[in-house]
Amino acid sequence: MLAIRCYARLTPSGGPPSQSAATRTINYTQGYLMQPQRLSEYAVLEQWQPFPNVTGPETTKYSSMWMAAQCAKAIKPDDALTPQPPPPPAKML
Repeated sequence: MLAIRCYARLTPSGGPPSQSAATRTINYTQGYLMQPQRLSEYAVLEQWQPFPNVTGPETTKYSSMWMAAQCAKAIKPDDALTPQPPPPPAKML
């Protein structure tokens, strides 16, 4: 069984629910990806919890789209998403 412990650092008041939910989700995603015994090479981002309760845009911190973008970066870093130039042609012998 895979056990993951992820801790969110919250503001003294506990923070707004959207901030808390986004922080916990991102921490869980990052924690899961660090587990060497995880059983999947793929990840699916889904949201079923009531928070974050603001959909977007991605530039609005703690919105659903911002949270998904942060999790996507943890799953596949930006440099992995950057198109790479094609390899040089093979030399004929």
